[in-house]
Amino acid sequence: MQTQCSMKNSLHNINANSPLWTYLAIMTLALGVLARIYCYIWHKDLWLDEAMLAFSVYGISFTELFFTPLPFTQAAPLGFLLVSKALGAVFGYSEWVLYLLPFVCGLGSLILAYMIGKRLFPPFGCFVFVLLVVGNMGLLHYTTEFKQYGMEAFCSFLMIYIYIYSRLEQRSKPLYLSLSIIACSLFAYTALFLGAALYLALLVQHRRETLSFLRSNIAALLLLGGFVALYYLLYIRYQRVEGFYTYWQSFFLPHSLSAYPAFIKGTLLGVLEGFTPFIKPQAVPVYMLMGLLGLVVAYKQARFIFTLCVCALLVWLALSLCRIYPFGHSGVIGGRLSLYMTPIFNLLCCYFLVALFARWKRAAVALVVGILAATLLRYGKIYPHWHYIQQTHALTTTLQNQANSDDLVAIYRASKPAFMYYSFLDGYGIADTQSPKGAQAPYTGVRFTTFDKDLTQLEQTLRQTKSKRVYLLISHYEEEWLQDLRATLSRLDSNAQYIQGKGGWGSYLIVISLDSLP
Repeated sequence: MQTQCSMKNSLHNINANSPLWTYLAIMTLALGVLARIYCYIWHKDLWLDEAMLAFSVYGISFTELFFTPLPFTQAAPLGFLLVSKALGAVFGYSEWVLYLLPFVCGLGSLILAYMIGKRLFPPFGCFVFVLLVVGNMGLLHYTTEFKQYGMEAFCSFLMIYIYIYSRLEQRSKPLYLSLSIIACSLFAYTALFLGAALYLALLVQHRRETLSFLRSNIAALLLLGGFVALYYLLYIRYQRVEGFYTYWQSFFLPHSLSAYPAFIKGTLLGVLEGFTPFIKPQAVPVYMLMGLLGLVVAYKQARFIFTLCVCALLVWLALSLCRIYPFGHSGVIGGRLSLYMTPIFNLLCCYFLVALFARWKRAAVALVVGILAATLLRYGKIYPHWHYIQQTHALTTTLQNQANSDDLVAIYRASKPAFMYYSFLDGYGIADTQSPKGAQAPYTGVRFTTFDKDLTQLEQTLRQTKSKRVYLLISHYEEEWLQDLRATLSRLDSNAQYIQGKGGWGSYLIVISLDSLP
């Protein structure tokens, strides 16, 4: 009884400015940094979209980055491609090089989160904001993913920090913002979306002297407008691929009100689940409620943050409603298109938790402890299993070393980019006639064919081949399809070998013998 009373009194004596929260913020920040270093050192292999983008980067010249779309329906900001290509040209292509830029940006997002928290909140709020960012599984995943989404989040943190810094320090906000938007948009298309929200927020704040504001900042506005026009005309419009809108067409906001209940349940909650350490859609309503209440708190305590968040949310919704940029779909990977909105959601949740701490300290601490516990449990699953997926490099090397000219090599269509990338990486060259211009190399590896989900066609091909041994490389498949594939191959060879990459899952090199074909 005395112990319980002592704990209650200790909690009562700890206020929002206690040094304890600063220590916890630093420890949480260190946890996020260590996890990212671990994921970078013991990185996964490239998979589907990553391999397609990597193959595009090394397969075309610097000049071909302009005025033509990338191969394999890929698209990426110019700066991201140029820096990645330059790093590959200097240090050689490997995951160490391709993941370097996302890794640095992943660390930068954590540091900026701490800096934003220090400027806006007392030590308790700084700890909570850092915790929310560290607990974002989407940010962790895209620290070592050869795609631009982790960089988009970093650019959002950077632009928001500049916005906050210039607001609190009474500096020339429009000029700083224009320069930051220009720089960030070279690495993140979504910087243009957030930049529009930032300028909209400034206009709202200067609504009583709009004309005077526009006149005094005409140079910054013309600079930004001219850059955006040139960037679109010379680069972005060539990167607009129809495949993007075909794939994501069902993830835009519906135009029918009757469709919203199903859309919110089936899409919106799933998009945001990767923003939490729970990775469950059931946790998202709690975060959304905290965010809405945090919006009320921000309105009362920090009107300029309230205006920023409202404008960012409106732009986010308008982009989807106008079929310009979709939300994404469920899961850590599915929510990648909205990952740039991370600092907005975390700011709103943080304002709520700080206000709750001021009124009901135990309730706030209980919520924070729950988020911290979920974060620790989720990070614990990284070691060693969660991060290793589709380790196709070792399987490609095994295939290239063991297969000979008499064997049939069949590559699943979704595995083809990774197979071609790792064949190139290991010096085997490229045999595929559809590879991008410049990707051809003197061919020293196995000849291969591709197959898709049609297992009837695959079985027919295998029965008609003159080869006595067949290698099949598969990855990025659905589990039900894999079971059907096993059943199909067992009819041809009941002793088929299924080889997985060391420590990996989600990919197989299958070896079957057709000597005694029934």
